[in-house]
Amino acid sequence: MTKKIIIFILFIILSNNLFSQSSYTSYGYGVIKEIDYLSTQDTLVTNRTPGEWWFGISGGLNGLMSIGTIRVPRVSEKPINLLTDDEFITFPGGFGSGFNIGLYGEWRPNDSDLGIILKLLYDKRNNSSKTEPSTDTLQTFYEHQLTQSYLTISLAANYRLPIEGLNLFGGFDFDFLLNHDSKWRKEFINTGRIDQFHPDSSLGVKTRFGINIGISYDIYTLDMYRGLRVFLSPYFSLQAGTNNFNDFGSSQNLIFARLGLSVKSSFDEKKYDTLKFNPSFKQAPKAIARINERGINVPQTKQFIAAALPIEKASPPKENIAPVTSETPTVEVTEKVSPTEAPQKKLYSFKVGEEKVFNYPTSSATSISQDMRDYLDELAEFMKSNPNVRVRIQGHSDGTGGSPEINMKRSEDRANAINRYLRAKNIPQSRLFPVGYGNTKPLASERTEEGRRINRRVEIIIEK
Repeated sequence: MTKKIIIFILFIILSNNLFSQSSYTSYGYGVIKEIDYLSTQDTLVTNRTPGEWWFGISGGLNGLMSIGTIRVPRVSEKPINLLTDDEFITFPGGFGSGFNIGLYGEWRPNDSDLGIILKLLYDKRNNSSKTEPSTDTLQTFYEHQLTQSYLTISLAANYRLPIEGLNLFGGFDFDFLLNHDSKWRKEFINTGRIDQFHPDSSLGVKTRFGINIGISYDIYTLDMYRGLRVFLSPYFSLQAGTNNFNDFGSSQNLIFARLGLSVKSSFDEKKYDTLKFNPSFKQAPKAIARINERGINVPQTKQFIAAALPIEKASPPKENIAPVTSETPTVEVTEKVSPTEAPQKKLYSFKVGEEKVFNYPTSSATSISQDMRDYLDELAEFMKSNPNVRVRIQGHSDGTGGSPEINMKRSEDRANAINRYLRAKNIPQSRLFPVGYGNTKPLASERTEEGRRINRRVEIIIEK
């Protein structure tokens, strides 16, 4: 039944496209910029920054080490104040384990590396200890088991270290005892156990105070609903505090380590900027020639025609008249420009996390079609406007190549052709990641021509 519920939840999540983008980076506290082209031909730019408040769940395992001693009465018929020292069993320190689970909250301003963490945990701790065996034939010894459950309020400062994703935290724990179970039994090394556990009348310490210090690592996991960031944050911490057992003259304390995982999320803060479409925009005129005293310069062909226009020389100076010199002005000849129409509407819009798929007409085809050129031209402009965007180019083939090597070569050629096209558009190689998979990742059956057409494809994935 549980498996069916989990499968149903996953189906609902995937079918409703909750995940608007996937991330290949471990750190996601930066600004996410989204660009949408509206039906009005305006451009909407959305800048998303993480919120200051984070909420989630936290849980993990406890490893315990007890320090000090526990004294419990050997007999329960007599009042405690009438027992002698010989009627008590004294247990040394020991080891144990446990777990914790609860709610997680964090506040951290966007412009600060320092934040505050608050956890509300159910914390269960099991600890056991044994006395040394006696020197008699049976080698008698005693075993004590202590189980305590606490409501723990943990308050800590959290500092973001220079190493990406790594945090250092430290603070205080306040433990409130919920349940206390203390019992002991007699054992014999040579004959085994012949005695049941005997509960004692101890009450435990109702309130306990401790300090903690630890490290955590934030892993950017997913972006839901284009506005809810989710992080996984594994952590390790050490904790020590006041005594947890003071009954019957005992004095025992616990030092323990926690190893766990926090899942936290935050709603992004969004700022919008609309770039209005300008219908009166006109392209700048292009010069067809420039004429000066050295000749005619035709920029389009890079040709020069010397002495295209005769330069009139100044007349010899007359007597008592100062000579006059004249510089020939530069004459600009340009084509007549008529008003142009509004820029053509873009065919594609781009968002981080989107995937575009193009198929190939034949098994051996690797060239770029006109549709692909139109898409890649606009993609190149998008990448120039968004310098943090990367593109993963994944080439695939069908299974008709005759050998895995040929199929792999075709898929790599398809990815590399797109890579070269974008490089020619001045996109640096450091932002392009071409890879070929051959026919190892088919999407459809190879038994039909339509299935083979679907499989020979290239996938262009926009990442950040």
